[in-house]
Amino acid sequence: MLILRRWVPPALAAVVVIYELGPSRWIHDRWGADLHFLAEILIYGTVGPLLTYFVLELLRRWLEARETGERQAAQLAHAREHAAVSRQLNDDAIQTLFAASAVLSAVEDSVPPELAAQLESTGEALDQAIRQLRAQLLRPPLPTEPPDDPSI
Repeated sequence: MLILRRWVPPALAAVVVIYELGPSRWIHDRWGADLHFLAEILIYGTVGPLLTYFVLELLRRWLEARETGERQAAQLAHAREHAAVSRQLNDDAIQTLFAASAVLSAVEDSVPPELAAQLESTGEALDQAIRQLRAQLLRPPLPTEPPDDPSI
């Protein structure tokens, strides 16, 4: 956008000055006022609209890129938030399962042997669940920086 603000007005002024000093006088002197007027309508009637089209096209592309960037940033923020909540839930679940396993271990000695065997297998299942949740927690987190490739 800075390029447009800096270069478009001087470029347009240069086109007008060059036309007025060169072809405009020549057309007026060679073919008269009527064709000179027609040439000015053609020059100014095409340069202005073409320049407007060019500026609007650049503006559209810039807005599209900005919207895409904002959308990607929102998706990344959502994914990070989801990962943080998931990690917190996993951590809470591990603590709860560990507490339940500790209670089962403490009670295991004071119950009949048949029930103790069931409590032991339940404790092993709890330990397996704890190991799986820990493995989940040890996975690397999402990147802290957005990807460099805008197509991602």
